[in-house]
Amino acid sequence: AHCNVWLQESSQCFSVGTASLEMVGGHAQNGTISPALLTSLIKQARTVEALLCTCSEHMCHLNHIHLSACWNSLGHLARGLGQALCDKENAKALESLVQHTLQTLSKQTAQARQLVNIAHGVARSGRGHTEKVLMKALAKSIKQCVSDCNPQELANAAWAFAKAGFLDTQLFAGLAKAAEVLKDNFKAQELSNILWAFATAGHADDKLFMALARAVEWSLDHFNAQGFANTAWAFAKMGVVDVQLLSAMARSAEWHFGNFNAQDLAQTAWAFAKVGHADAQLFQELSRLSEQLLGDFNAQGLATLVWAFAKAGQADTHFFERLARSIEKRLSNFNAQDLASIAWAFAKACQVDLQLFTALAKHAQERFNDFNAQDLVNTAWAYAKIGQLDVQLFSAIARSIECRLGDFNGQHLASIAWAFSKAGQLDAQLFKVLGKEARRRLGDFSAQDLANMAWAFANAGQLDTRLFADLAKSAERCLADFNDEELENTAWAFAKAGQQGLAKRLRQRGDAPLSAPLAHSDACKCGRIVVAGGGIGGGGPAGGL
Repeated sequence: AHCNVWLQESSQCFSVGTASLEMVGGHAQNGTISPALLTSLIKQARTVEALLCTCSEHMCHLNHIHLSACWNSLGHLARGLGQALCDKENAKALESLVQHTLQTLSKQTAQARQLVNIAHGVARSGRGHTEKVLMKALAKSIKQCVSDCNPQELANAAWAFAKAGFLDTQLFAGLAKAAEVLKDNFKAQELSNILWAFATAGHADDKLFMALARAVEWSLDHFNAQGFANTAWAFAKMGVVDVQLLSAMARSAEWHFGNFNAQDLAQTAWAFAKVGHADAQLFQELSRLSEQLLGDFNAQGLATLVWAFAKAGQADTHFFERLARSIEKRLSNFNAQDLASIAWAFAKACQVDLQLFTALAKHAQERFNDFNAQDLVNTAWAYAKIGQLDVQLFSAIARSIECRLGDFNGQHLASIAWAFSKAGQLDAQLFKVLGKEARRRLGDFSAQDLANMAWAFANAGQLDTRLFADLAKSAERCLADFNDEELENTAWAFAKAGQQGLAKRLRQRGDAPLSAPLAHSDACKCGRIVVAGGGIGGGGPAGGL
């Protein structure tokens, strides 16, 4: 039926299909065509239009093999076309192809290879996110024959469903189980693809990652630059820390660096920083190559790179200066998270580039409506940490926070209070709403959050009796959870608030008696920030990005 409708609606398509037949010396009689010739015609199509015309003309005769070839070709031809694939005529033919594929899947049994090729083609064509019904049907069929898949098919299937954003838990579990059995048979590209897919899908399977870690290690010489970076990213994204593999990858990286582009460099730096494997030699080489390619980094790449080096504790001043100048030139291209991430990174690395921070403050204030809670926290923390006390910036942050307090968790509230108190930005209205919200959310506070909140309010002179009474009750319940620095800060805060009994118990738990309140240090000095009552470490409560 679809075949006839298409022929009636598009005589142009029919002529293209006929021309294709004549070109290869084939002919159609009574609407029939040999299966082999039809496959050949599908594979010879050089444009999406020609492919869809051929498929539509012979829709009634397309079996699993033809559909596999058709979707596979469409995946290759449609890359980069975007909206063009949805043009009126293309959309009609594409919808007919989707419906015929669904009908065929429901009536016939296909081989694993054909099913995977169809799924891969759908995802590669960019239609995976919109063709949910088709992806669901493919997932159901593939689950029934997943044990028949070879490594390439397993990798392609995982990639297809991850790319399409169709996260079928049972399917990924089946793919993982089958991949573990065949772990020694995967090629480098297949390893990279399946690991990337599981990480992108967020399907945690430590057993699979640990099984494939050795296969990756043995195949490192065969990875291309993108595969190497994607593999490192996948392990980091899933939080799987295999020290043996990380060490091998760090040593192997020098063989791949010559082919790294800017994205590969940023992705590799992020991966190693994320898992805490800060190999000094690796990061030194990453910085050298990144300097050479600074002009090739997009905004997200620069934000990722600077975050990675700060997180890894690789704070080379010259490198950060080069990054700062490159970032300044493109500030209008950064999104809200990027701006907050850059501020956090430079503060974390103790790189007090006032020129950059001034420019960041201006751009951040223009984008505060786009900032989420963590972005606001990281920005406030960064400016407090380096002592860049921009009154206008802090005032804008305060007003933004007041409008959406419900988005902030306990750690966020404590971090914001710490930042404003540390920066001497004693916004009475903000501290009032923070105190009220903190009392309502004390059940969400960790020992560190309690210590930060108590210190911040005491240091700011905001000694709200009801808040400190509630903080004291919570602190009593988690005395064993405070570390020495938190004990010192909390004891000082409660003593200042008149809670002498609790302050005494906190001192008794600590290794040393509470020292007298110390004067504020120069806020621009990095390292351990010394403040009244002992201070909060330079790492601060900002939390990771």
